Amino acid sequence: MGFFSPWFLVGALGIGLPLWLHLLRRHKTEPREFSSLMFFEQRQQSSVKHRRLRYLLLLAMRIALLLLLALLFARPYFITENPQVTGNKLRIVAVDRSFSMRTSGALERAKTQAHSLVASRGAGGQAQVVALNGSVEVLTQPTSDPAGLDAAIDGIVPGDGKTSYGELARFVRTVAANAKVPIELHLIGDLQKTGLPPGFADLQLPNGTDLQVHSVSATETRNFAVENVRAPGVVTDPKKVRFEATIASYQTTEPTKKTVTMMINGQTVQTKEVTIPAFGRGRVEFTGLDASFGLNKGEVRIDSGDVLAADDKFYFGFERVEPRKVLVAHDSRQARSLTYLKAALESAGDTPFTIESMSCETTAGVDPSKYAFVMLGDCGTLPNTFEADLRKYAQAGGSVFVTLGFSSASRNKVPLTDWTIETSRYEGRDGERFLIASQVDAGHPVTRRADALDAVRFYQIVRFTPGPSRTIAKVGDGGALLSEVTFGEGKVMVFGSTLDNLANDFPLHASFVPFVEHMFNYMGGTSEKPGAVPVASSAELRNAKSNAAAEVIGPTGKSELSLAESTRARSFTFAHEGFYEIRRANQKPELFAVNADRRESDLTPVTQDTIEAWKRTGSTTVSSTGDGRLLDEREKLYDPWRILLFVLVLIVAAETFIGSRYLSESRDSEAAS
Repeated sequence: MGFFSPWFLVGALGIGLPLWLHLLRRHKTEPREFSSLMFFEQRQQSSVKHRRLRYLLLLAMRIALLLLLALLFARPYFITENPQVTGNKLRIVAVDRSFSMRTSGALERAKTQAHSLVASRGAGGQAQVVALNGSVEVLTQPTSDPAGLDAAIDGIVPGDGKTSYGELARFVRTVAANAKVPIELHLIGDLQKTGLPPGFADLQLPNGTDLQVHSVSATETRNFAVENVRAPGVVTDPKKVRFEATIASYQTTEPTKKTVTMMINGQTVQTKEVTIPAFGRGRVEFTGLDASFGLNKGEVRIDSGDVLAADDKFYFGFERVEPRKVLVAHDSRQARSLTYLKAALESAGDTPFTIESMSCETTAGVDPSKYAFVMLGDCGTLPNTFEADLRKYAQAGGSVFVTLGFSSASRNKVPLTDWTIETSRYEGRDGERFLIASQVDAGHPVTRRADALDAVRFYQIVRFTPGPSRTIAKVGDGGALLSEVTFGEGKVMVFGSTLDNLANDFPLHASFVPFVEHMFNYMGGTSEKPGAVPVASSAELRNAKSNAAAEVIGPTGKSELSLAESTRARSFTFAHEGFYEIRRANQKPELFAVNADRRESDLTPVTQDTIEAWKRTGSTTVSSTGDGRLLDEREKLYDPWRILLFVLVLIVAAETFIGSRYLSESRDSEAAS
């Protein structure tokens, strides 16, 4: 037994305090009146008072309390046998098969090294082979069978994921907790710096782990990569769209000129040159392109010549569609909001929507099902036939966006939802008399920009009482500003103001154009997915209510799901680069262009200091004892502070109960006397 801080044991001298208190017996004498003392014999009072210990149980608890406090601060420890280090060592061979291992010969060198480590483990020694990618893939269980280990190594193929040394450390900690044997970890790979976790604590290895690293990286780390391609997922006129490619340079000391080629559906459409600064990036824009209607597969390439040719291309995809009509029914006396809507759509660039407008009074006989969605702009009155058709349209899955202003304030109910309209509040434009938006739901697709409604001044708000719905935004005094409700299979969204500069100054803010663009895409059901996604991202195959089959066609042209998975799986994770096509029942096919994480393109290795620090996290010797003693691998330090603290709490509770009981008895005896 030893102590981390033995000087705190001096505090045990405090046990003298309860001893002194329990020995001291105070004699209280009350003076009594007496007529005369002349007949009393004079005697000398003894100066020695007889004392004895009182309340022995309470005294013992108080002494134990002080002793435990001193022990807790002194932190005792015991040295026991370490069960984790008994037995033979388990050799874990981790082969990096991430995207960066596609450099010339890297994976083959790693597999050769792994075969050598399996062969040299010693007679009867157990080994386990794992592959390191975005996660740890267990290829064998601990075994001494050389044939099984060699077969697992031969079966390792390069992947498209990102190296994660944190995942490897977590796997080793799990193995150590279950196996209770010392571990010899061999990491074979290119030792990329980008594989380190954000926090060094995630690399912690279990005590007794011997980490050995084997670098198989190429001596040349100079590399270029197509880092990203900015492309929309939906296009109506590709000639109006800008496609921007970013080319990155790693470990280069001088500017380099590269030829960049864009291909669509396997055909070269444009070629440009760009100069990339050392350790920098160059950007190329492609405009004036043409593409067929439907799904299109795009690719940007650069001329190769570096160690990692796999990142010299970048996939992207888009769908060319015909513009869809949106019906905007507005108050004939107020057409200003229509002007701002059209201007916002034009400013947003290539959008898959066109606006068809008419006054609210002339909508009788109009079929809403012909439109992507319907917008009611401050309609005071609507023909009964159109409102009935609009209800059927929303019930069947259509979307309706309603704005409320001066005209609609005269109604008692919000169209379709039948929410009660309370009043119209006009604040005026002078001084500080206006309302602002608060509690904006940044997770909603329409208001996902952080500044969606920031600094907008609302001079007129139509108060409405939403029923069961999702409130997306409120004004400063708590009233609903933007709410959405599910209406049958469709949805209705209500905005308590207008989209002009009369009831507010929203159209004068930079956030107005993104708001209109996101609102049109959301209400029109147009996917806003990007043109490309990284490996390990997921796509939803069906919602919780749907049981319809879904099929995923992978880069090889074959189905990625079994028959059972196609009817049960809710989502699909993209494991490889290339184009994936998801086909859902009664829906249009959806194209996903998947690329490897471009952090893998930076081949800068981990520094030797970091590797040594990582090795020390699994060291079997510690020097944290109070006397400076080093523990060897057969010993384990046990610190019982939790048990001592628990006992201390129990004693405190018991001492409080017993002390209050004795105090009550003393008061009763004094009262009786």
